[in-house]
Amino acid sequence: LVGFLLRGRVEMMDEPDSFLPTAKEIEEMSETEGTFRLHFFVSALLLCYFIMQMLGTSIMVLGSKCLNCRRPFHHDEEAVNLVPSVPSMAKLRVGKQRLLVATVFLATYGVSLMATIYSISKQSLSPISGLDWELWLALFALNALSMLVQAFVAVGRLNVGRSFRLGAFAEASLMGMSPVISDQFDTVKDVVFAGLCFQSDSLFLRVMGICSLLYLLFIHFYFLSMDSTLAELAASHIPVVLVPSTALLPTAVPAATTAAPGGTGCGVVKRRILPVLYRQTTPTRRWMLCMENFPQAVLALAFLCLEGGSLVVATLN
Repeated sequence: LVGFLLRGRVEMMDEPDSFLPTAKEIEEMSETEGTFRLHFFVSALLLCYFIMQMLGTSIMVLGSKCLNCRRPFHHDEEAVNLVPSVPSMAKLRVGKQRLLVATVFLATYGVSLMATIYSISKQSLSPISGLDWELWLALFALNALSMLVQAFVAVGRLNVGRSFRLGAFAEASLMGMSPVISDQFDTVKDVVFAGLCFQSDSLFLRVMGICSLLYLLFIHFYFLSMDSTLAELAASHIPVVLVPSTALLPTAVPAATTAAPGGTGCGVVKRRILPVLYRQTTPTRRWMLCMENFPQAVLALAFLCLEGGSLVVATLN
């Protein structure tokens, strides 16, 4: 796929000699083999993301229509005047939000830790790429699966006379899967960093890796204990469950009354993308980034000074 996009032709790679190669085997790969391996897994990640978007959008759009067909809804004058952006579902209580976020975080933390421990045992945890591409793809696929499960939950919570927009799943899943924006991505890269520290020969770095793992748990449960920071975590860990829906208006309503303002490309950027970017600069978000990422950045500098160059640590941590 990458070869087709770059050079206009599909290129096939030979079957690799070993699945989940060690760090030494990766270093010994030829430049051509390494390039094909990179292109293959980038293509696989893109394909996985595309399939997830198709399935998630189908679940939310078609699922909401099927539910409204099974549960009749009588339109009246009040329903016609409903604002399409009003949230559709019964508000998720703070206690349930806290439980769901804690469950998703612990699942992400546990799976990432198991993948890191496995890589250390197989000597495949690399300072260049971190985990093997096979494990990165597996973690990405599990994250995509969690988004699809959340889509089913969102449809199940939908009230009568409501539906989801066509782009609702894509916008929500962006918050849960994007690097830098998603807290789940931050959790994975912090666990991988701790693994790189633990496999070092330096006792200081090993202790530092254990402290990094414990601090990651502590700071997240500290954030979970406060309602203001819980909302930020929920927007990253359960974004599809919390996605708002629109009112299902009768077909007799003229198209002009249901058209959303700012339908142009600039309007979409202002209404959809800029709010996501703004939420990364709010005072609460900045405080959370400082509390979580600043200590990790200090530890990453110590790792680079003592252990030497590491592409994954230098770019992500």
